[in-house]
This record gives sequence, C-alpha cells and structure tokens, in this order.
Amino acid sequence: MRASKLIRPPLGWAADRRSQLSRRSPQAKAASPVRPFSRCRRLLTAVAVAALMTTTSLFATLVTATPARAAQGCAGYFGPYWFAGADATRDAGRRKLLAVDSPWADGSRVYIWDNNNDLRQQWCLQSVPGGYRFRYAHNNSLCIGGVKANGAQMQLQSCTAGGVINFTQILEGEWRDPNGTIYPSYIFEPTTDPSLCLDVYNGNSANGTRVQLWTCNGRANQIWY
Repeated sequence: MRASKLIRPPLGWAADRRSQLSRRSPQAKAASPVRPFSRCRRLLTAVAVAALMTTTSLFATLVTATPARAAQGCAGYFGPYWFAGADATRDAGRRKLLAVDSPWADGSRVYIWDNNNDLRQQWCLQSVPGGYRFRYAHNNSLCIGGVKANGAQMQLQSCTAGGVINFTQILEGEWRDPNGTIYPSYIFEPTTDPSLCLDVYNGNSANGTRVQLWTCNGRANQIWY
C-alpha cells in the first residue's frame, strides 16, 4: 500500500497561530478549556457504550438460553425419502405421503397426508440387521415405533427407546405415480414379525388416516413407493 502523502502546513502557520492566541482576551483564554459541547459529547458517548454493553449482555443471555435445535436431515443415513401410500394415492389422484401430526415430536401419530414438499414428510433409512429403521428427517433422533400387533397405531418415539420397530423392505413390483412416473414399490414388515405389514387403515385416502400394522394381505393399502 502506498503511504499517504503528508500535507505540510504553509510556512508561518505556527507563528501566526501563536500570534492569534496571544491576542485573545484573558477571559477567552480562561474559558477555552471549558467545552460544554465536548463534555456533553463525552457523556453521550459513555451512555451509548453503557447501553451497548447492556444490549450485548442481554443478547448473550438470550443466545445462551436458546435450546439446542433438533438434528435435521439424513447425515449418516440413507435419504431423505418420501414414501407414498399406493392405494391412497391412486384413490385421491395425488400423492398421499407417510407423515406425522403436530407437534412432530415424541408421541406424535404417523398418518398419511397430501404431499407438500415439507421436510416433515421425509424419512431417513438407517441400516440395521435384517432391514431398516425409519428416522424422521425433521428430527432424526425420532423413529417410527409402537406395539407390534394388529391395528397398532404407528408413532414417533426416541430412536433409543425399546419400542422402535425395524422393518424389512421387500420389493413388491412397480407403481405408476399420478404424474405418470413409474417407481419401484415395496411392502415393509417388522423384522421380528413378518406376518405384519405397514398398512394404511381401511384403505382410506383422507388426510390424517392412521398408519398402522396389520396382517399382511397383499392389498394395495400395504404397498408403498
């Protein structure tokens, strides 16, 4: 960087300045050190600094008090994926996805809902012996779980809890989406009880229809793509 050019004062500037100062009245000389405006400016500066310190302290307190955000996405897992109920999608003429009701937390019900391109309708698949575990992409510390019995409502729960269900993914065939795209289709069976399948209750297609376990029967409401 080039040094800035030093601008020198004109010759005689210092002498002229001393002459001007020597001609000032004693009252002016005495009054010169007292600068009310400068004192006011210092006071305002001190107040501003104090206010800034207070604001900074308050902001730090608020940041410290903010709870940790739940881990989102599928880092370390497969996905994220959406899963559409084949039968419900065909009946509705639009994708009906495996989703979760509010507050999207431990204990929230798993159901089907219209596709809205939301992370809360997406899933990560964690590889486990014999199959996969559904982790919720909106908060991947939560997994699909519940009682392994006919009619048991699926719900979210901590992935470290004992009721988490591991599923075997079985290729069933293909399914045509309402937009004309053909996807591979699957059924999902609990790895410890292959007599049950992930099922949309009664083959309904209404938003909020529960997703449950039911005896595998080969019907379209147990097919997902």
